[in-house]
Amino acid sequence: MKDKNIGNEIYRLRKEKNLTQNDLAEKMHVSRETISKWERNIVLPDIKSIGKLCKELDCSYDSFLGMEHKKKEEVVLDFYKIKWQNKKRIKFLIIFFIGVILLFLGYYFFNTYRQIHIYKITGTSDNININEGLVVRSYDKIYFNLGNIEVFDEEIKGLELYTEEKSIFKTDGNTIFISDFSGYNEYFDHKEFMKYIDRLYLKVIYENEEDILKLDIKEIYVNVDLSFKEKPVIEDNTQDLLEVRSRYEEQINDIKKSFQYENNEYLYQEDRLRITYNDEEKLIKVSKGKEKKEEWEFSFLDEIMAYSIYEGDTLREYIRIYGVENPTFNRNEELGKEKLQEFFSILDKVLK
Repeated sequence: MKDKNIGNEIYRLRKEKNLTQNDLAEKMHVSRETISKWERNIVLPDIKSIGKLCKELDCSYDSFLGMEHKKKEEVVLDFYKIKWQNKKRIKFLIIFFIGVILLFLGYYFFNTYRQIHIYKITGTSDNININEGLVVRSYDKIYFNLGNIEVFDEEIKGLELYTEEKSIFKTDGNTIFISDFSGYNEYFDHKEFMKYIDRLYLKVIYENEEDILKLDIKEIYVNVDLSFKEKPVIEDNTQDLLEVRSRYEEQINDIKKSFQYENNEYLYQEDRLRITYNDEEKLIKVSKGKEKKEEWEFSFLDEIMAYSIYEGDTLREYIRIYGVENPTFNRNEELGKEKLQEFFSILDKVLK
């Protein structure tokens, strides 16, 4: 009986008595599942249950344990030794699974923390303006898009993205878009590309000439949060926006009252000053001068203004102004501020 264990012995004796697990469970006042676990050695019966099992299965205590030659004290010690070994196995399994989970979390953290970077691309010269460019980079993918390239009075025939050391990308089109995975068949090494992020130039090729622009690339986001954040409370500037919109609406109402309406436009004309307003497009145009003519075009919808200077039919100066409340300029900033103020002064003077 050296290799006999308690589970096997319960099963053998139960079969000899022609009892089912349900029958034995009723006699023992336990569930059938408990009998099943005892027979499979998943759970060991306690000393009290062993005594009752011996009674119901009609066997001696020592015979049940298969240790007739041992003293009762030794049997008890063996019983607790088996129970301790089972607990030890359970602890090992718990520690093992916790270790697997920690390894997974460590791997996930290593491959995601600070691995997503977003950069904004801007750049301005006398003839070029870029303000919608974007770079998105993770550990295995990069997305590079210059967005809309505004060029003054020229047609783009080709573009080249390069550094002082080498050319990175060429195209015959009028924009640059790169989307690439690292690894097999990659277009370029992402890590090497990021070394040049502060030294990127754009060559714009026209019909008969070229223009070069240094790109300004600034990081605007990196994932450093270890948990999801609540959406930040944005400062309520509704009142300021309402005041701005109210001012524009008052100007539009004054224009409709004061200007003459013809050809689907409201018109004001005086000597060398001409102002038109299109209510459908919410667009106002101001023209001032004759030989040397200045023109403003302002969209109330987009809050974008274009200022131009003409000598005869030749365009000499062009400035685009983004946002009249907090303006940015695609060319001459000082002249842009001056002409922005002059536009509203002309409008206020006419509407008084």
